[in-house]
Amino acid sequence: MIVIADNDIIHKLALCNLLEEFLAWLQVPPSEVWVLPTLKFWIRRKLKGNVAALSRFEKFLLLTAEIPVASPASLEFFDSLDVGEQQLLSVFIEQPEPPRLVTGDKRAIRQLAELSQQNILLSAKLEGQVDCLEGVMLELIRLYGFDTINSKIVPEADGLFRLVFGAGRTQEHANEALQSYLGELRRQSPFVISR
Repeated sequence: MIVIADNDIIHKLALCNLLEEFLAWLQVPPSEVWVLPTLKFWIRRKLKGNVAALSRFEKFLLLTAEIPVASPASLEFFDSLDVGEQQLLSVFIEQPEPPRLVTGDKRAIRQLAELSQQNILLSAKLEGQVDCLEGVMLELIRLYGFDTINSKIVPEADGLFRLVFGAGRTQEHANEALQSYLGELRRQSPFVISR
């Protein structure tokens, strides 16, 4: 099964040293994880001051594959989105077997919800195929334990992390907060996978 991962989630997980855990959780060969060709430039610029995170990212990049080029017709349908999102979603809908889309971009998920209301094909393909940051974090906590994940979190990686993780936080608090955010996102975008 192909997994398409956006730049945003890869950046956040690289900062938190969670890329290996992410790949293990996906349960697909890393070569079936597709990323944008621009990811390497974007993340290298973002992580240039963080040698450890950049090194982790470079190892991750060697294992994954670049997403194929999308057709102009598909790209046109997503012209209201930014270039990277256009490419990801165009390739997503072009695949005969719907891939899994993993994203850390809530704004893109909301835009996708609006577009899916106008397109039955897109709506059908998205159903149960989109994982968001909150769902990924719930799964990583389940697999590796709260203490392990909490110890790796870099609060600057995402505003959500400052609210959910840190000193004095508990698994109960993290699960409750992540489920709350996930529930709110699913009310607007019901195709997001519930965890």
